[in-house]
Amino acid sequence: MSVLLAILLAVIPVQDDFSKWISQLESDSIAEREEATRLLYALGEAGVDRLEKAREGARDPEVKARLEALIARIRKAAELAKILGPTKRVTIAARGRPLKEVLAQVMAPGMAAIDPGEFDPEGRLDLQVRDVTWWEALDRVARASGAHYEIKDNGDRRVKITLIRGKEPEGPVLYAEQFRISVVEASRFDFRTPTGKKSMAMIVVEARHQPDLKPGGRMYDDVIRFDTITDAKGDDAKTLPPGWTGSRFLNPRMLGLQEGVWVRADAVLPLTITGRTDVPFPSETREISLDLSGEGSTVQAGKAMLRAMAFSSSPGGTRLSLKVESEDLPDLDQRLIPGSVFLVDSKGGRHPGFSNSSSGSNDRYTWKFEFTSGIEDPRRVVVRWVEEFHRVAIPFRLEGVRLP
Repeated sequence: MSVLLAILLAVIPVQDDFSKWISQLESDSIAEREEATRLLYALGEAGVDRLEKAREGARDPEVKARLEALIARIRKAAELAKILGPTKRVTIAARGRPLKEVLAQVMAPGMAAIDPGEFDPEGRLDLQVRDVTWWEALDRVARASGAHYEIKDNGDRRVKITLIRGKEPEGPVLYAEQFRISVVEASRFDFRTPTGKKSMAMIVVEARHQPDLKPGGRMYDDVIRFDTITDAKGDDAKTLPPGWTGSRFLNPRMLGLQEGVWVRADAVLPLTITGRTDVPFPSETREISLDLSGEGSTVQAGKAMLRAMAFSSSPGGTRLSLKVESEDLPDLDQRLIPGSVFLVDSKGGRHPGFSNSSSGSNDRYTWKFEFTSGIEDPRRVVVRWVEEFHRVAIPFRLEGVRLP
């Protein structure tokens, strides 16, 4: 090493990776900003202090906003792990491996199968991913195969995923632990008014969750809340919906919840959307056992009273009604977890039931269940009951959104 080079290395400060990633958040390239965001996010809670100092020192408002969103995501990840359990993460090191073997590595709880569809299951695939979320792994496998995917109900409370030829249009995607948040639709609408022709656009954002998670509670509007929508000039692009629309134009898919927002058709592209999800998930559940008759057929569950009633058994089948009453507990019809109702016989055997009808009001609700015939000496019914819901609020920032 020359003396001059040694002196230069001694006096020029070396930029560590953290500083380089912070600088990269100022890049004009969305891909470079996303890479920096991913690397900074991987620091987890241990990196929050440095991120906060970087946010305080940021001069660019956009960089400050990106760091703010990143810090909120990291803190939210820790909260989600406590409420919803660990994120399914995937590592794939595939060099010329059969597609069917790669797909097997993407299997997760709550899935029945992942089908190669029209693709050759023996076809070879090259793909390297390390410790990514389940959603990102699924997207990367599909992209490497030249495919997108379809998610359907398998009929047994699990989902089946099938690869379909042709890639989905690229757009901003946020992988937030157990969730995938993205723009799934952007449409323009031209219509006439008494004063002439008018144009508007709608953007639909979807939040998908891992297959093993089951949202609960009543799904009102605004499961996704929009805070700001700005165009490339920094102007507000959000607008009121046209008076003629009575529909939200949504087409939700399995594992996904959607919300739409209207924007100005003349907004300077690309757009930046910020907001947060607002989806309820069961956070506290308990198993409740009720006798089929007598005093034990009525049980107090927190603020609710559950009662087993109208039990009948015949060669044609076994039937049971469950009634719940409460003056203080909201969403009574959402408190009973699907697939969690069993008749228990004298030997402890459990026989699953399915609901064939339900009805009720705000303060009382009734489910009618059917069970298989031939259950010997049924004694009681057990159910899984939701005592508390947790509303999952994940902050998101989607940059580079474009209209057709």
